[in-house]
Amino acid sequence: MTVLQALKAVMVPGARIAITNHYITKKDHPCYGTRVETVTKTTSGRVMFTPTNRGVPWPKASAVKRDGDAFLVYGHPTPEALFLTIRPTVQS
Repeated sequence: MTVLQALKAVMVPGARIAITNHYITKKDHPCYGTRVETVTKTTSGRVMFTPTNRGVPWPKASAVKRDGDAFLVYGHPTPEALFLTIRPTVQS
């Protein structure tokens, strides 16, 4: 199983996910820092969350690495830059 496949396996509807954005620095931005979202739907191309009701594309397989229970997504704004940390084990 690839790291991207492992990420998709835990990002199922109802899963609570802690997402840390390492790129956005404006504290008043809705995606600043760490937030907890619930996966509402997945497709082959996207994952949707609530409470923001946002759909985002799955990252490229080459951009995802694993660090313990966390998934690290690289590639924004540069290919080597850490963009998101995703922890799919948040208890509600």
